[in-house]
Amino acid sequence: MVPLFYWLLPRPLELLVLRRRSEREKEIEILLLRHQLRVLERQLARPRLTQAARGGAILRVRLSLARQHAGKRSCVGGTTG
Repeated sequence: MVPLFYWLLPRPLELLVLRRRSEREKEIEILLLRHQLRVLERQLARPRLTQAARGGAILRVRLSLARQHAGKRSCVGGTTG
């Protein structure tokens, strides 16, 4: 019951403040909120890699590059001797 009271208490005050704001101030606040939302969406879109996952990805790239390099050497068919 107490948390509901604390949630309801500031609402009438917020409504009074909101009614006194000009349209320009309201539009500025909306623009700022949209910007904050875009920033948060960008942060959520990026996968967070752990150190182990990052190390595994680096290892896979190195192995892939080593295989490509080894394949190029064997395909050249140079003569020895």
